Amino acid sequence: MGDIFGHFRTVESNKHFDFIEIVDGVFACIHRLGGSAICNVGVVNLGEETLIFDAFMSPNVAKVLVDYCSQYNLPPIKYVINSHWHSDHIRGNQVFSDEVEIISTRETLRLMEENIPVELNNRDEVLRHWSSLKNDVENYAGSREDRSYQEKIMWLPFFEEMADTDSRFELRYPNSVINETRVISGSFHEVHLVPTGPAHTANDLIAYIPGQNILFASDLVHAGMHPYFSDGDIRGLKNQLREMIEIAPACCLPGHGPISDVNAIPEMVNYVEAVEKVAQNLKGKILKNKSADIEIPDAYRDWWFPQFFEKNVHFMLAKI
Repeated sequence: MGDIFGHFRTVESNKHFDFIEIVDGVFACIHRLGGSAICNVGVVNLGEETLIFDAFMSPNVAKVLVDYCSQYNLPPIKYVINSHWHSDHIRGNQVFSDEVEIISTRETLRLMEENIPVELNNRDEVLRHWSSLKNDVENYAGSREDRSYQEKIMWLPFFEEMADTDSRFELRYPNSVINETRVISGSFHEVHLVPTGPAHTANDLIAYIPGQNILFASDLVHAGMHPYFSDGDIRGLKNQLREMIEIAPACCLPGHGPISDVNAIPEMVNYVEAVEKVAQNLKGKILKNKSADIEIPDAYRDWWFPQFFEKNVHFMLAKI
């Protein structure tokens, strides 16, 4: 995967995430099975200040990261980036002080203001999901090594965090919005924040560290996991992925899954095109009144969360 991968060093591990140094001053927080981090997070020591890319699902997990930054003598946290509005990337916002600049696109802020209050008022339904899933886990009859069991373990903290919304939870919204590339420079590292336009959602942010050729791709890239298309724009996603391929990063931090390299990006393009192909075939069978089962192509059969493949096909079907 290139020379940069020889520098990887796991600095700390906890039940929620692994804190990995990619190169000096650039870190990846990789979600662990059964933990409450849910998404991956990037950390950059700019020199005088620290930038955090995404904020985890759980405020308690975000507090652990804040403690790590202090423990390993990183500069004060100045910037937190919300790549998009989905809860698994933003609920940790509330642990950061008022002096921290929380940055998103304007459209992401609008979608947060529109959707997060609805989620917070939907606690009863979330509790039902959590209770049902908890019961499934406790009464699972198969092997604990089964992927189906492990996926339940992966989902359980998500619904637990969504349900754990009480008087202590008060989401901090971004206090700074951008609609074009913003460069944040320090004496150690420089980060380019790049709005993508419609892609995974109506408008995402990615971050690029040109000096080290490292890309924080957020949910535009999933490594070994089926993505979720239904809040996004397929054409925009494919266009943005192709632009990211041109960057040819030595290291790509996906929103979910392990640290990868540039190969994870064309893999996502191939996945999108595979979903398109299945949707086209399904449409043809429907028009001919034929039965149509949705089968996951062999290349993606071992990816996590296969239930998203069928959802993605139906989303695509509605667009063609």
